[in-house]
Amino acid sequence: EAHRDYFNLPGMTLGLVTPDGQRTVLNFGFANADARTAITTDTLFQIGSITKVMTAAVLHQLAAEGRFKLTDRVSRIMPDLSLPSDNAIEVRHLLDHAAGLPTDAPMFPARGLWTTYAPGAHWHYSNTGYEILGKLAEHAGQQPLARLFHDRIFAPLGMTRTRGAILGRDRMLYAQGYEAADPVAVYARGVPLRPAPWVDVTAGMGCVASTAEDMLAFLRALADAVQGNAALGLHAQEARAFANHAVASDTPGMSYGNGLMHVGQAGRDYLHHTGGMLSFSSSFHVDV
Repeated sequence: EAHRDYFNLPGMTLGLVTPDGQRTVLNFGFANADARTAITTDTLFQIGSITKVMTAAVLHQLAAEGRFKLTDRVSRIMPDLSLPSDNAIEVRHLLDHAAGLPTDAPMFPARGLWTTYAPGAHWHYSNTGYEILGKLAEHAGQQPLARLFHDRIFAPLGMTRTRGAILGRDRMLYAQGYEAADPVAVYARGVPLRPAPWVDVTAGMGCVASTAEDMLAFLRALADAVQGNAALGLHAQEARAFANHAVASDTPGMSYGNGLMHVGQAGRDYLHHTGGMLSFSSSFHVDV
């Protein structure tokens, strides 16, 4: 509550799951601050880039089924992509943010996408790369990404409230997002807020909305994977490889792989990611 008050946040939801399976969810503030509507077990929050680990998990499932190899060139699988004609970008490069692609370019710019370094030579966070991965999942899985998420991640884990696409038809299920009332002034803590506009999102870099309770099921499965147990639709060895793989990033103390940041703090190791949307912020830590 002190954190919410300090940052003038309209509402927060917090979930905690312990190794022995105990779970709790705590809600603070309101789903709609103007109407003073309470946050409930059904209230959806946009999780932003935490979606990336789900996109990566689906792709690892498809690779395990023989649909493609993680070392396959993306342009060979999907030749209509606007990647440079002579590129050597592999699926694994996109999963690790090591493909050399820009951060937030559209998938099909007028003159095609560009790279700034050789695949694997340097780490650079790229939403564009994960948008491509979402399309790759749809291409290999022969279904919309939201359906792949539902069938391969949400339904097996009992994540019944989670949505694999952020669509206006579900808007009444969401907490109201807020932004600074003055969009021109420099943002500072405590400035007045106003309801933010709605934006549909269906791309694999950030299209999932969920609840704290549902996310605990996902994080529990992620913890199982890092411990070497079968999880996330992968056999034990595949799951462990998925959760433990990482390459060096350009952020000191953080490595990255398959939509997961690997970080340390106070002598403990964590899997971590954040998510930033137009008017939602999210974060998780899994103590490995």
